[in-house]
Amino acid sequence: ELYGLQYSIPYPHRILTSARPLQRTPLHATLAARGAVFGTVGGRERALWFDREGRHDPDRLSLRDDEPWREEVRKECEAVRDRVGVMDHGGFTRYEVHGPGATAFLERVFCGAMPRVGRVKLSYMLTPKGMIRSEAMIARLGEHRYLLCGPTLAERRDFDWLRRFAPRDGSVALGMGSAHDAALLVMGPRSRALLSKLTNADLSSAAAPWMSVAQLEVAGRRVTALRVSYAGELGWELHLASSDLHAVYDAVREAGRDLGLVDFGSFALNAMRLEKGWHAWSADIGTEYNLFDAGLDRFVRYEKPDFVGRDAVLRQREAEAVWRFAGFVVEDGDADPLAGDPILRNGECVGYVTSGGTGFRLAERLALGYVMREHVEPDREFEIEILGQRRRAIASPIPFYDPENARLRGLAAQ
Repeated sequence: ELYGLQYSIPYPHRILTSARPLQRTPLHATLAARGAVFGTVGGRERALWFDREGRHDPDRLSLRDDEPWREEVRKECEAVRDRVGVMDHGGFTRYEVHGPGATAFLERVFCGAMPRVGRVKLSYMLTPKGMIRSEAMIARLGEHRYLLCGPTLAERRDFDWLRRFAPRDGSVALGMGSAHDAALLVMGPRSRALLSKLTNADLSSAAAPWMSVAQLEVAGRRVTALRVSYAGELGWELHLASSDLHAVYDAVREAGRDLGLVDFGSFALNAMRLEKGWHAWSADIGTEYNLFDAGLDRFVRYEKPDFVGRDAVLRQREAEAVWRFAGFVVEDGDADPLAGDPILRNGECVGYVTSGGTGFRLAERLALGYVMREHVEPDREFEIEILGQRRRAIASPIPFYDPENARLRGLAAQ
């Protein structure tokens, strides 16, 4: 199939069909019956969007706005914004780290501080040259016990990196995967009301604040509940055993019946993360960027005596960053900006797009990318060349959506 497509137009939403399905979650047939259109992420089947109106046509590919998924994805995003949505997120990369040396090991590998017990932190692994190796959401489940959730496509790559630095004295047990090998994302302003029907745990903002983790029973099944949200709304990631996935999903569906619950997929999730300006690994960050270029230097704990890349980071801090990660609101047209599109200022190319698309909650064309530092100022006008046409783009602070994170924290008026 790849050979046959070698000289074809590289449509960004082409779904390859060979050797599929390879890895499916227990919900695959259920979601397919609900209209799920599947793609693959690292060989794992994942719903991209839900075809509720019979719009899907695999041969209808375009670089412009006439693909059939857009209207359905808009509805999914708006439902998560206004009500509540659920997503079967198959293929989370997970590592379990425990033992008396676990904290010291993770402090060495990551540039940030470890969270307190019951809390979650985003942190970054760096190369010895101070470039961004990868990222992980680190949940501290106990004094010497951690769960790491990282990029799906980097599972074996990052595990190899972690093993490289793991002590050999038996003080750390490092494992790839988890008994809680499935995940449901329950996101939206009504997510607390929905989940409160299924658990006796206190899910209030005081008891379950943003960036916290707890072991709960949901619908009678044990779950690891992370109060985090890639969608940028009040919500929970429920990590659970695959054998419990059907039961919990069915309970969530039933509890959400009168709350306007919808299924949503990866296309909607990516559109919502774009509105929040979250960096996507392998798109917006990677080993070609350092933390200062990417605007992520706030995640460094400089007072740590040692971590991989520390010397390089200290040198980088003394130098002026060459690039600046920036967000843009793009003049409307009939096509989204794509990764690699040039960013121009007064006719000169000064940067490039790393992520682009439509923010359906905001009804805006959005782009993230890198611009030479001296050119970026809020509200300054640029142009982004999209399919050969230059379109006006205004530099905008990120996040574009809910800049105070009031919705994430559950503080916004619902």
